[in-house]
Amino acid sequence: MKAVPEMFINRKLAELNLKVVYWGPALSGKTTNLEYVHEHIAPQLRSELVSLKTREDRTLFFDFLQLETSLVKGLKPKFNLYTVPGQVVYAASRKLILEGADGVVFVADSQAERLQENVDNLAGLAASLTRMGLDLSDYPLVLQCNKQDLPNALSPEVLRERLGQDGVLCLGSVATEGTGVIELLAEIERHCQCLNETGELQRRQRARLKSELDLLLRETLVSRWRSQVSESRYETALESLVRREISPWRAAEILVDHSS
Repeated sequence: MKAVPEMFINRKLAELNLKVVYWGPALSGKTTNLEYVHEHIAPQLRSELVSLKTREDRTLFFDFLQLETSLVKGLKPKFNLYTVPGQVVYAASRKLILEGADGVVFVADSQAERLQENVDNLAGLAASLTRMGLDLSDYPLVLQCNKQDLPNALSPEVLRERLGQDGVLCLGSVATEGTGVIELLAEIERHCQCLNETGELQRRQRARLKSELDLLLRETLVSRWRSQVSESRYETALESLVRREISPWRAAEILVDHSS
């Protein structure tokens, strides 16, 4: 059974916490999205914008902004917005930021000459999701076709087709002017409303808490088992594993049998 991204509902604080990651090629406009939101949302409804940049003013690790919006069935949504560095060299950072996301906004650069970079970055997203046990085809994804003001920009319809994302919500944007930026967040909020009305939010919260409980239970059991195995026997099994004399499963089996 593959894992699914889950929204977190804090009933005590009546909050709905969502993590949304902006993904896309370098200089496609991911950071510009967050900067526009930060500048045009009332200070009491958002956090400060945290950015870690290189000297060339490009995102090094991530940008982060927390945003509150109107109530969804008595719950106050809190969007935790992240961007990932577009450069492939930061693949490890991108994977780490993607962990636990409830959905992704893929910010495509609409310029025709950057089509292949969009394709490659979308493939990178799919690969990262696969390593997490997820599938891009049924993952919450919104396609934002940015830089629509440029003369060589592909239309959102054409870009969606070229990226093989028929059926995915697709919005054109000019992030530097704010066009399609707030509208995109409104679409995500409407999606949350639909999930809440059908009871899907509650189902996902239960599934998420179950997964967390199972993980804690496994860690507790492993910790107790480990304390029953002598250090010398553990080191012997580890050395055999290093020398490839036994498989990891066989090493674990030997240690478990000894401790029981």
